[in-house]
Amino acid sequence: MLLKLFCLLNFASFGQCYVHIPDFPTGKDYEWRVRGDLNIIILYPISSFSSIPCSPPLNPTQVLGTELLTKVLTDLNSNEKILPNISLGVTYYDDCGTINGGSARIVQIYQQDCLDDFEKTNNIIGILGIFSSNQALSVGSLSSQLKIPVLSTYATAEGLSNKAIYEYFTRLVPSDKFTTQAMMHFSDYHNWRYIQLVFTDGIFGENAAKGIQKFAKMKGICVANTMRVDSFTDFKATVDKLIKYEKAKVIVMFTYPGHGKEIIRLLNKTKYYDHFTFFGADSYRFLDGYEKMQSKSFLFLYTLGEDPKFVDHVSSLTPSMADHIWMKKLWEQLGDCHFETNCSKYANFYETNKITDSIFKYMFKLGDGMEAYARALHNLISDQCPEAFNNKTLLKDCTKGPDVLKYLREVKFRSKTGINYFFDDNGDMLGDYNIFYYSPVGNKLEQKLAGTWSKRGEVLLALKQFQIESICSRPCPKKHIYIPQDLECCWQCKKCRDNEIVIKNRTECKKCPEFYWPGKNTN
Repeated sequence: MLLKLFCLLNFASFGQCYVHIPDFPTGKDYEWRVRGDLNIIILYPISSFSSIPCSPPLNPTQVLGTELLTKVLTDLNSNEKILPNISLGVTYYDDCGTINGGSARIVQIYQQDCLDDFEKTNNIIGILGIFSSNQALSVGSLSSQLKIPVLSTYATAEGLSNKAIYEYFTRLVPSDKFTTQAMMHFSDYHNWRYIQLVFTDGIFGENAAKGIQKFAKMKGICVANTMRVDSFTDFKATVDKLIKYEKAKVIVMFTYPGHGKEIIRLLNKTKYYDHFTFFGADSYRFLDGYEKMQSKSFLFLYTLGEDPKFVDHVSSLTPSMADHIWMKKLWEQLGDCHFETNCSKYANFYETNKITDSIFKYMFKLGDGMEAYARALHNLISDQCPEAFNNKTLLKDCTKGPDVLKYLREVKFRSKTGINYFFDDNGDMLGDYNIFYYSPVGNKLEQKLAGTWSKRGEVLLALKQFQIESICSRPCPKKHIYIPQDLECCWQCKKCRDNEIVIKNRTECKKCPEFYWPGKNTN
């Protein structure tokens, strides 16, 4: 998307700012608002961006995020121990799922009166959301220029830890750096020393690939084959090369879901459909019809949290409770009905048979992010301007971007979803990982816990041993020497002659003196 920004600046001297963003709609259909004394911008993909900008289908997880925020804001604003006498509010914008959609919304927001007047009227103190790493790159850079804190819910790319570029960026998930570290620790523990690596072109995949290569080397693990893929890749050739290195059964995948799907689809057509073991992270997807092939998958996932009460709340939602356009459109989409005429035939969302556990999987960090902001703001105001609890006119000068950022990074709490949050100096969450494996049960895969890994002390707890071999060469028998190959994990075995012994750490055969033979116990 082309972003054209025409501003008459600086803000102190000029009163107008002109922004033109082609094919990127605005208006009430693309926002949802709950006003407060202090307000946070939510940037999430409600709709999709295709040939028609901001078009269906809607994302049920993000639409139901409005219900979650309503619940979280009600709880926070009624809690006298957090921000007493001060209410939090949000303006939730549809960024339409495009890479630059978040940045486009920020530009549109700040054109309303140009930066200073808009902040004064709305008391915006930060941004929450930014689902993907690609979006976070542009939003994180722009917000740092504007000195507006950004708290991302799920962006994991390691490059976002660079505070020279993304100074005001913080996230509720660990960096991919920690994911790759956990993967190689787990591989080392199981003695899987010969692996392959497939990654998507771009900062997400490339930085993850560098992390795998770095930690693999530290653990003495060889990367037999590394492949970069994009939308123009010949995936048949990719699969052929994976098969070429068939001894490297562990395949680490940091790909976009579409790229991973194509690899799995094509590999499933070969005799190697159940040969490989996949390591995946939050971008790895399980596909219907490929259960046997993906049953040897391991998923390294940060703690997502859960809120059973909210899930129960969604089950009680009825069409008559839909009070804004997104919820009405979601009823039409899930119920295949027209809201004004026949959606009332459903007693609740579950009767549509479209509300599944997967909808809630990546939802709850939105509420955790609101709580993080609330606690940070409470600590900031308590320390710097406690009189603002009773005199709200002081809030604007008290909640400047640099101060909010400082207190946001310092916040430590256990959320209602069961996650312990705390951040390092780069704004990365230092969290724990669950390592899941998948077993076929009938026509489905059953998720089981294989272990846990924590960045705090880099502790691995493995709960199960697996009968998987991913090595280049097996140990040589007695009376054989090792002949090194290009990778340190690979070698050939050569048997010494009957009158030779093995010397120099099993790298040479030495002939015995005339009339002498190796002893029975000699290598």
